[in-house]
Amino acid sequence: MITRDQFVDNAGEVIRDQYDRVSTEAKKGLDYTAKSVGRRPFESLAVAVGSGIIAGVLLGMSMSNRKRAE
Repeated sequence: MITRDQFVDNAGEVIRDQYDRVSTEAKKGLDYTAKSVGRRPFESLAVAVGSGIIAGVLLGMSMSNRKRAE
């Protein structure tokens, strides 16, 4: 039978391992993104601006629909 302390120690180790794995993958993603933006800065800017506009329009439409429902 596993004791409470053993369970807690094991859980802590699993959490640390998962954190390290996620952290490593996030760093890889950040490096890839930085390289991609560095290779194509204007296209990256256009995508960011376009995404922001689309998100703003969708949010505005959602907010206006809520006001009409009230």
